[in-house]
Amino acid sequence: MKRTTIFVPESLERELQLYAAREKKSTASVVRCSRGKDRMPLLVDTGVLFALADRSDAWHRKARTLVASTRDTLLVPVTVLPEVAYLLHERIGPAAERAFIHSVAERELAVEDVQGRDWRRIEELMGEYQQIGMVDASVVALAERLKLTAIATTDRRHFAAVRAKHVERFTLVP
Repeated sequence: MKRTTIFVPESLERELQLYAAREKKSTASVVRCSRGKDRMPLLVDTGVLFALADRSDAWHRKARTLVASTRDTLLVPVTVLPEVAYLLHERIGPAAERAFIHSVAERELAVEDVQGRDWRRIEELMGEYQQIGMVDASVVALAERLKLTAIATTDRRHFAAVRAKHVERFTLVP
């Protein structure tokens, strides 16, 4: 069997250990069982991450409800990180930016790197859809590569306009 390392927040790790002990199972077997075939990571864009931090944001409540209700891994393209950090720093303050970086460091979010072929697709998308920039194009390129059909975003206008290679339309949440 291939070994896989999964990083989870300490609080979740403790819950998994307690559950595994109650069920008389190993933590690894509990994780394997919880990863159903129909479950996929949820790709998260800038707007949702910003809304989570900004209580005055119109999307704050919806973003919090989404994150609280999903069992899916929140997957963030690496290209989204600087955009979120900048917005948090400029609009809320340095403490908000630092809290966000702490959540990344604690692996509360899974970060997906952009691969070589993704850059070609990003360039294609930016040429085809003049209204989207590099960050939005990278979210689409990663969704295509990973065959993800849902994107957590507040940017309905841009993502609704894009036609991905693997799905007619993305499911946009919340």
